[in-house]
Amino acid sequence: MTWETVYTCWANIQNFPHGRGLFRRFLFQQLFPQVTTAIQIRFQKSLLIDATMRVLYPAHGINHIYQILGVENPLEANVSLWLMCREDQAQAIN
Repeated sequence: MTWETVYTCWANIQNFPHGRGLFRRFLFQQLFPQVTTAIQIRFQKSLLIDATMRVLYPAHGINHIYQILGVENPLEANVSLWLMCREDQAQAIN
């Protein structure tokens, strides 16, 4: 299967259980028990983000690939989206 980039943006990535992740883990783990990471991005009206998509996060020479398990729009305020994710793999790049 091939994948294409549909959206590139800045993100706040929180791997549990660091910082606020402790509270969010308890809250979101009830709905998504396999969540390992929460990724916060700005709300996008023009792009529907769903669980058929993946997140690619290249950091420090390693490609982190996350499966989206669910998308939360806090208070339906259309300000930010929380992507509830599970990291599937982390591959080093040469």
